[in-house]
Amino acid sequence: MIYIYNETTGKIRLQANAPINEVEFLLEEGEACIEGENVDNNTHYVEEGEFVAFPEKPNAYVEWDWENKEWFVSEQTLNTRKRVLKDNVDELRDAKNEEPILYEEVLFDADLKSIENIKGVVARIERGDGLTTGWSGWRAFDNSMHWSEQTAEEVLVHLHNISRALEDRKQALMVNAWQHKSNIDALETIEEIIAYDVTVDWIDNGN
Repeated sequence: MIYIYNETTGKIRLQANAPINEVEFLLEEGEACIEGENVDNNTHYVEEGEFVAFPEKPNAYVEWDWENKEWFVSEQTLNTRKRVLKDNVDELRDAKNEEPILYEEVLFDADLKSIENIKGVVARIERGDGLTTGWSGWRAFDNSMHWSEQTAEEVLVHLHNISRALEDRKQALMVNAWQHKSNIDALETIEEIIAYDVTVDWIDNGN
């Protein structure tokens, strides 16, 4: 088997199953050819007339530097992986924002629909319309009912307290996310980026 390669970089461009004198017409400027057997041009290059295997690829994000004959990570790849980590941080922050929240030792739903329901009842009570007809209490995350015998004013206090707790949690999660993103910006190597754990160092949701 004949292998045609670039004399400067050693990169193998072509292989042909033919005598060497029959493939010389395929040579382009700056190229040479060498004989060999069962050499994979995706894992080898030529240096000083010998086939040389690439060193083991350390991770999936490296590229081969033909000038220096070594694996490297481009600035673009580093920035892309950092962006992926930051997107993961945003996803975690948003998911934690919708987890049930603990109030008076009870978990209450905190998804967008539940927050909309809280705002609706608060608005109703504050405009003087009291609790809804047939009020039977406020349903918790575990489907238990609460405050069924309490007055509109007492229920309003509870809902205000839950809203306040949700606001405080949202701000705390934003601070956690900002810190993670600052940490990610400071990462310098692909190894540090791969090892970075976005799931730690968040506030305890109490659930």
